[in-house]
Amino acid sequence: MMTHNYNYDKALLKSLLPSKVRYVGMLGPKKKLERMLSEIKEEGMKVDAEMLVKVYGPTGLEIGAETPEEIALSIIAEIKAVLEGKNGRSLHYKQEVIHSRQETFIEEKKIY
Repeated sequence: MMTHNYNYDKALLKSLLPSKVRYVGMLGPKKKLERMLSEIKEEGMKVDAEMLVKVYGPTGLEIGAETPEEIALSIIAEIKAVLEGKNGRSLHYKQEVIHSRQETFIEEKKIY
């Protein structure tokens, strides 16, 4: 999220922290997010680890994104990884198979 209005962004973050959403992505510098969280705490809201674990800022995977399209791709990839409980690592480094044979087994049936 990024509305280009600091106070709107902070209000949105404050409302999303206690929610059941699994991913909150913040565009912009990490210092901005840290400042918002600090101010939210100073305003009296208890912010615990369970709330913070779903906040990703700056949002996106580190893929060298520069253009808006590349940044969008990095964010979508991060969201997918988070929702699947993955870390977004390159498959090149994966030691085990990507899909087990059991998962990809297709039963043969005769068609008459």
